Amino acid sequence: MSAMTTVRGLVLAAGTFLMGTLAASPAIAACSVQAADDAGFGAGATSFVVRETVMQTSTNTGLVCTGALLALLGSGDRLSATITSANGGLLGPGGDRVEYGVYGDGTTTYPLPIGTPFNFMSGQFLNLLGIFGGPATPLPIFFRTTAGSNVAAGVYTDTITIDWSWNYCRGIGALGICLGRDVGGGTSTFQIALTVTNTCAITSTPTVSFGAAPVPSSFDAVSQQIGVVCTKGLTAYSVGIDTGRYAAGTTRRMAGNGAFLAYEIFKGSSQEIWGVAGADRAVPTAPAHGVLPQSFPYTARIVVPQSTPPAGVYEDVLVVDVSF
Repeated sequence: MSAMTTVRGLVLAAGTFLMGTLAASPAIAACSVQAADDAGFGAGATSFVVRETVMQTSTNTGLVCTGALLALLGSGDRLSATITSANGGLLGPGGDRVEYGVYGDGTTTYPLPIGTPFNFMSGQFLNLLGIFGGPATPLPIFFRTTAGSNVAAGVYTDTITIDWSWNYCRGIGALGICLGRDVGGGTSTFQIALTVTNTCAITSTPTVSFGAAPVPSSFDAVSQQIGVVCTKGLTAYSVGIDTGRYAAGTTRRMAGNGAFLAYEIFKGSSQEIWGVAGADRAVPTAPAHGVLPQSFPYTARIVVPQSTPPAGVYEDVLVVDVSF
């Protein structure tokens, strides 16, 4: 009998201890809205990078929830957010705009709607709250630009406002009883920015072929054009052509068969030699389009008079550069 009494006493004591622990240490959660950090897409990107690639950045939403929030969720609990954009995209000079999407993670798995309230405690968004299982950590938010924007250089900005509201059971006590509801909300505001820089690319430098002729004066002139594409709106750029590999002073020459054949490159149909320095360079006649190349016409001519060199193939290599 005494042994049985002892066993009952142990069971009773253990039961009392466990119930006391549950009552003294309920699961508690609490949410608040703090200041959010601004976000930027790096130190700067060329207009070509902005147009051709997807850029990503992230920051925090300002929402911080402590405790095991996921463990406390029940039917009817709500943690809602409404994201609004001041500019409807990253707005820059002349009204140019870089479109972007908003996401709950670093991929495109969780797109977040703009202008429409959504509940983090329902559907796929519930997975994003997993970060709230430990120390207080602000909920992150991610931004990805949309490729295809043809924009001018400058700073592009948007202001994001997130309106938060919540209503959930903030704590579970003994026997699963809700200890009270946390009903509240707040607003976080931050800026996202992208700096677009100028750039240029040479799109076409066709080979000049004078054909064949018995004497220098019999060669026909060759008229062609160089193609250059630059950032939308750019006018402060120039195109230069060097004097080649075999120049004598400033006169261009082709080499072959141990001899030389002098020639020149002129701007358009003029008699102005196209060079590599200062006013000898060619400049655009209109602002750059950003996508479509601008044409820089030239005329290549064999210099006359000059001595007739030995028969053979004569060649030279020129370097074209763009300065902006």
